[in-house]
Amino acid sequence: MSDGPESVVPKEFLRQAKPLAESEKQGGSAIVSSVDEAKRELGAGNLKYPILVIPVGEGSVEKYHVVNSEEELADAVEEALPVSVGKRVHLVSRYPEKLESRSVAVRGMR
Repeated sequence: MSDGPESVVPKEFLRQAKPLAESEKQGGSAIVSSVDEAKRELGAGNLKYPILVIPVGEGSVEKYHVVNSEEELADAVEEALPVSVGKRVHLVSRYPEKLESRSVAVRGMR
Protein backbone atom coordinates (compact mmCIF):
# COMPACT_ATOMS: atom_id res chain seq x y z
CA MET A 1 0.00 0.00 0.00
CA SER A 2 1.45 3.39 -0.98
CA ASP A 3 1.34 6.57 1.08
CA GLY A 4 -0.36 9.86 0.19
CA PRO A 5 -3.67 10.95 -1.24
CA GLU A 6 -3.00 9.21 -4.56
CA SER A 7 -3.56 5.87 -2.84
CA VAL A 8 -7.02 6.92 -1.61
CA VAL A 9 -8.35 9.28 -4.28
CA PRO A 10 -8.98 7.87 -7.77
CA LYS A 11 -6.74 9.50 -10.39
CA GLU A 12 -9.66 10.95 -12.37
CA PHE A 13 -10.60 13.07 -9.33
CA LEU A 14 -7.12 14.47 -8.73
CA ARG A 15 -6.73 18.04 -9.93
CA GLN A 16 -3.80 18.63 -12.21
CA ALA A 17 -2.43 22.12 -11.54
CA LYS A 18 -0.66 23.89 -14.35
CA PRO A 19 1.97 26.56 -13.70
CA LEU A 20 0.68 30.14 -13.63
CA ALA A 21 1.19 32.22 -16.74
CA GLU A 22 3.29 35.39 -16.30
CA SER A 23 0.14 37.54 -16.47
CA GLU A 24 -1.44 35.48 -13.67
CA LYS A 25 1.57 36.01 -11.41
CA GLN A 26 1.18 39.77 -11.53
CA GLY A 27 -0.95 41.57 -8.99
CA GLY A 28 -1.51 40.76 -5.38
CA SER A 29 -3.95 40.85 -2.52
CA ALA A 30 -4.16 41.64 1.16
CA ILE A 31 -6.72 41.64 3.95
CA VAL A 32 -6.50 44.79 6.05
CA SER A 33 -8.37 46.29 8.99
CA SER A 34 -7.36 49.94 8.62
CA VAL A 35 -6.37 52.61 6.13
CA ASP A 36 -2.83 52.58 7.56
CA GLU A 37 -2.51 48.83 6.88
CA ALA A 38 -3.75 49.37 3.31
CA LYS A 39 -1.15 52.10 2.77
CA ARG A 40 1.59 49.86 4.22
CA GLU A 41 0.68 47.07 1.77
CA LEU A 42 0.77 49.56 -1.09
CA GLY A 43 4.09 51.02 0.09
CA ALA A 44 5.63 47.55 0.43
CA GLY A 45 4.92 46.92 -3.24
CA ASN A 46 2.39 44.16 -2.56
CA LEU A 47 -0.36 46.07 -4.40
CA LYS A 48 -0.48 48.23 -7.52
CA TYR A 49 -3.27 50.35 -8.95
CA PRO A 50 -6.00 49.75 -9.86
CA ILE A 51 -7.04 48.11 -6.60
CA LEU A 52 -10.35 46.38 -6.00
CA VAL A 53 -11.59 47.11 -2.44
CA ILE A 54 -14.10 44.51 -1.17
CA PRO A 55 -15.60 44.39 2.34
CA VAL A 56 -15.13 40.89 3.81
CA GLY A 57 -18.35 38.98 4.41
CA GLU A 58 -21.37 37.48 2.72
CA GLY A 59 -23.42 40.05 0.84
CA SER A 60 -20.93 42.86 1.33
CA VAL A 61 -19.47 42.40 -2.17
CA GLU A 62 -22.24 44.63 -3.51
CA LYS A 63 -20.33 47.61 -2.08
CA TYR A 64 -16.99 47.13 -3.81
CA HIS A 65 -14.82 49.91 -5.23
CA VAL A 66 -12.08 50.15 -7.84
CA VAL A 67 -9.55 52.80 -6.83
CA ASN A 68 -6.66 54.43 -8.67
CA SER A 69 -5.05 56.69 -6.06
CA GLU A 70 -4.07 56.72 -2.40
CA GLU A 71 -6.86 59.18 -1.60
CA GLU A 72 -9.48 56.96 -3.26
CA LEU A 73 -8.01 53.95 -1.44
CA ALA A 74 -8.36 55.66 1.94
CA ASP A 75 -11.96 56.70 1.20
CA ALA A 76 -12.94 53.24 -0.06
CA VAL A 77 -11.38 51.41 2.91
CA GLU A 78 -13.08 53.77 5.37
CA GLU A 79 -16.42 53.19 3.64
CA ALA A 80 -15.95 49.40 3.46
CA LEU A 81 -14.91 48.77 7.07
CA PRO A 82 -18.31 49.43 8.72
CA VAL A 83 -20.17 47.03 6.38
CA SER A 84 -17.59 44.24 6.54
CA VAL A 85 -17.56 41.22 8.83
CA GLY A 86 -14.89 41.53 11.50
CA LYS A 87 -13.91 44.99 10.24
CA ARG A 88 -11.71 43.55 7.50
CA VAL A 89 -11.35 44.59 3.87
CA HIS A 90 -9.93 42.54 1.00
CA LEU A 91 -7.68 44.45 -1.41
CA VAL A 92 -6.95 42.89 -4.80
CA SER A 93 -4.73 44.32 -7.53
CA ARG A 94 -4.45 43.10 -11.09
CA TYR A 95 -3.25 44.40 -14.42
CA PRO A 96 -5.03 47.64 -15.35
CA GLU A 97 -6.59 46.14 -18.48
CA LYS A 98 -8.44 43.63 -16.32
CA LEU A 99 -10.14 46.28 -14.16
CA GLU A 100 -10.28 49.29 -16.45
CA SER A 101 -13.82 48.59 -17.64
CA ARG A 102 -15.03 48.55 -14.03
CA SER A 103 -13.36 51.75 -12.88
CA VAL A 104 -16.63 53.20 -11.56
CA ALA A 105 -17.41 52.25 -7.97
CA VAL A 106 -20.65 50.34 -7.46
CA ARG A 107 -22.43 51.45 -4.33
CA GLY A 108 -25.60 50.16 -2.77
CA MET A 109 -26.78 47.86 -5.58
CA ARG A 110 -29.42 45.42 -4.47
